[in-house]
Amino acid sequence: MALQRGGDAIDDPRAWYDSLPDEVVSLWDAYWQLEPWGCDWLRHAEQMVMLDHIYALVANRGLSREQRHLAYKPRRRKAFMPADYAGETPARRTAKSVGKQLEEQMAAYENRG
Repeated sequence: MALQRGGDAIDDPRAWYDSLPDEVVSLWDAYWQLEPWGCDWLRHAEQMVMLDHIYALVANRGLSREQRHLAYKPRRRKAFMPADYAGETPARRTAKSVGKQLEEQMAAYENRG
């Protein structure tokens, strides 16, 4: 988006954002959900998982067999990613007939403004 502007400064970011077509905003939102920018999210999450495993080893070291139910369980990488990150586990889709899919697409086409 910044390249399309030619590098010009934005005086009023909210007005500029409101002027964008919905398709452009939806595209960038979907892209961010697959590959978040602003930080190296995946590398950071992998480092946190490694540290969490080390913590689990240290925290669970002295537990007896009777205390195993109290053991700390390390988290997965998804726990350290943004809440709306969709890169690892895409939402499951319910099976729809081709006719139902066409009806939904036609309704969406007719309802766009």
